[in-house]
Amino acid sequence: DVGTNAKMNELQALMGLECLKAVERIFVARHRVFAAYRQAFAGRADIRLMDAPQANHAYCPVLLKDFETRERVYARLKDCNVFSRRYFYPLLTDFAPYAYGRGTCPVAEDASRRILTLPTYFDLPDEDAAGVAANVIEIVSGGVA
Repeated sequence: DVGTNAKMNELQALMGLECLKAVERIFVARHRVFAAYRQAFAGRADIRLMDAPQANHAYCPVLLKDFETRERVYARLKDCNVFSRRYFYPLLTDFAPYAYGRGTCPVAEDASRRILTLPTYFDLPDEDAAGVAANVIEIVSGGVA
């Protein structure tokens, strides 16, 4: 059935409390990773870093030219053991109970077909972030990466 149970159990609460102890360090590290991507993609019209205001930089979405490019980048990064995520995918209107809404959200539908989020975990070394960005650029530019 469609729906979610978002109640937290005791173990999840404990993990959350432990993570709060390191939250500032995590935010600083994620900001560093996001800045590395921003620098790598600066001036590129074919890879648009979605610089939405997010204090925690929990995700790093890039908007690509089209669905085919997004899928090619997603697959080739995966072949390199880089695990990106499709973002806003699937869209809520892709699920049967909400299919009546298909076509009513053209901006969201377009974004869901073109956005990919890159790894941003707080312990990602700068050189790895630069390598991910270089792979994305090479793939988008027609290379094999």
